[in-house]
Amino acid sequence: MSDFEIRLNCSCEDAARLTGETLARHCFKVVRTFDLRDAMRVQGTLCQCPYHGSETCTCNHIVLSVWQTTESGQPASPPTQILISSHQGDTWFSLPALAGSPVEFQERINSPGLLRGLAEVLHTAASA
Repeated sequence: MSDFEIRLNCSCEDAARLTGETLARHCFKVVRTFDLRDAMRVQGTLCQCPYHGSETCTCNHIVLSVWQTTESGQPASPPTQILISSHQGDTWFSLPALAGSPVEFQERINSPGLLRGLAEVLHTAASA
């Protein structure tokens, strides 16, 4: 199964913030599990970007783990990963088809709350 991917009209950071805020309103917990810029800063690593190869690289990759919660805040679904990537001012939002069967991937993303939340994120980013 291929990934779902769409281009957004906002920065990588704005897309991650918008996704977190929007999905939280739809009873989802959103945790940033990886941020390339933060990892490079912590490690003191110079940019090894295949696109730029210099310290002025503006690429970023953010991974968000997202799961639905009950009213008491307990997990109500297995996590789904959202990947937000940017390169030279372009930002892509994707739902990677990670481990598991295509049926498991469909079950993870077919949550009505997740679909409504993602539709709101995409609509907001598209009109920015």
